[in-house]
Amino acid sequence: MNKILTVAQMVFKKRIRSAVYYWMILAPLFFLALTFGIAKFTMSQAEKSLPRIAIVAPQPLKKVLEQSHGKKYRVKSSVTPTTYAQQKQVLKKGKVDGILVISPNFERVQYLYNSDAQATNPVPALQAQLTALRSQTIAAQAGIDSATWQKIIGKVKINQHAFQQKDTVNQTDRATADGLGKGMVLVAFLFLTSYVSIVGAEIGNEKSNHLIEGILAAVPARKHFAGKMLGIGALVVLQIIIYAVLGIIGQVILKNKYPDLYRPIKQFMANISSQYLFVAVILTLLTVALYVFLTAMIAAFVSRNEDISQATSMVTSLMFIPYILGFVLGSNPNMLIAKILGYVPFFSFGVMPVRLAMGAVPYWAGYVACALALVGAIAMYWCAAIVYERNAFAYSNIGPLKAIINKILRK
Repeated sequence: MNKILTVAQMVFKKRIRSAVYYWMILAPLFFLALTFGIAKFTMSQAEKSLPRIAIVAPQPLKKVLEQSHGKKYRVKSSVTPTTYAQQKQVLKKGKVDGILVISPNFERVQYLYNSDAQATNPVPALQAQLTALRSQTIAAQAGIDSATWQKIIGKVKINQHAFQQKDTVNQTDRATADGLGKGMVLVAFLFLTSYVSIVGAEIGNEKSNHLIEGILAAVPARKHFAGKMLGIGALVVLQIIIYAVLGIIGQVILKNKYPDLYRPIKQFMANISSQYLFVAVILTLLTVALYVFLTAMIAAFVSRNEDISQATSMVTSLMFIPYILGFVLGSNPNMLIAKILGYVPFFSFGVMPVRLAMGAVPYWAGYVACALALVGAIAMYWCAAIVYERNAFAYSNIGPLKAIINKILRK
């Protein structure tokens, strides 16, 4: 046991002193911050692109339009060009992007605009509003009161009642759960991309540089392999702890300094059930372990430094399948391939959370997927340890893929 801990400590210390490890931690946070920044910038640009319009209309109608413009345009009340010459001059100077001219009783409605303006066209929104206002005016002239008119034009309300399976994600929480599930797939993919490279380097470098002979003279192969995996596991745990601490700090800062940003995040998390969160997190962690052990097994066939990238790329290519399926199957979680792959250890983390989020399966199916992933992780570790032990001193001039095929065919 001491030898295993010694190897684990060596792996942990070597990686913890590397700047690459901290970039690996910060990269997802940087990606998250960049995504948030782009979203905020897009929203601010959308607000800036709203057309500024002036309204020339009877005062009661102008007041209604100024109060009910919504988010389609902005009304500049201070600009009131009544004559055509004034309107032309106002547009030329760029004070507004357009001018809406309405005559009494809607006999003539005209929208004058600057063709060089970059703002969006508000005419569709204006047309819908003016149509409703004209209908109300005509109804009032015909002696129909406002309440009766609203009943005439109002939409029929349909009350929806969903009959769902017991022990599934609530109908109202499914969009939130689906978003979290896809987010977990992305996080797992970023995690795996980093740790696959670390495992490939740890296993492949020692063998390709012929360091393994001296190491295994002091430490048995199985214990050396266990120490490597334990050290990498400690790195994963440390990364999770760092994220948890940063998350708590971020929560406190947002809650006290930016309550407007904190409220939607709090509401988002409130809509996630503890059962769904448990299944999604456990599946993600077990999948990380599965791919780490698979990488270690493939890296055991490496004989040259240049073969390490081939070994890791094989695993990365396999990782793309559940990553893509997690996004594709959202529209149809009951496809046959989704039903099958939801229980297959290497793919379940990308499929099962989506199926749970869409209410396609009850929670017990998620627990079954977790149990199968746990069994798969244990079996994968056992296989990887055996392969590592048997191939520690095996060298060849062929790549890892061909070496694996030769082993399977017993060549």
